[in-house]
Amino acid sequence: VKVPFSYEAGLRILLGAIVKEAIKLDFGVKVLLAYYLDHYYRIFLVKYRSSRVANENASLIGFIEYCPKCELRRVLRQVEEYEGACTNCKHATILLGPLWLGPLHDREFIKYMLESIGREEEDTFDRRIRKLLTKIISEIDQPFYYRVDEKAFLSLTSRELSPKTLVTLLKEEGYTASLSALDPKGFKTDAKLDDILNVLKRNVTII
Repeated sequence: VKVPFSYEAGLRILLGAIVKEAIKLDFGVKVLLAYYLDHYYRIFLVKYRSSRVANENASLIGFIEYCPKCELRRVLRQVEEYEGACTNCKHATILLGPLWLGPLHDREFIKYMLESIGREEEDTFDRRIRKLLTKIISEIDQPFYYRVDEKAFLSLTSRELSPKTLVTLLKEEGYTASLSALDPKGFKTDAKLDDILNVLKRNVTII
């Protein structure tokens, strides 16, 4: 999937396909953990024989619209909402989906995993897993991320910023933000693209 948030888009498309097949069989699922590492997607689920859970899952299948020109993202619940042109710049857009719009992990499950990893005699594998899980549990629930090397951001700064810097700036301005657990150059936020750019403009002289 040729979009800046391709790791997450691919993971959510795969999850969407799994959930849709489960719904056909009148099963619902709960996502315990889904991530990308070492060129592989890994997904851990619990399935339920439940029409209620299946219906709840169905409401979390949707689409993401992406504009390759201005880099705007939009979440769409129904394919009928897609008009093919960006609401911001009118350029032709890319429609991704159907895909899973729900959470990629269960926080209580991740907490349990972190507590289960030995602290006193951790080996390299344990430390790597702990770092990954810590990043995952800190990630906000947003179905896509931004990358610091996207042209919209680079056009405002003389150099590529670190994701941590952008997360800090957004939090200081009252937005929710976190690093992406899927991409080392990625960050997530509830701020819209215009809001992110305005935050950068206000801080560009001190960055």
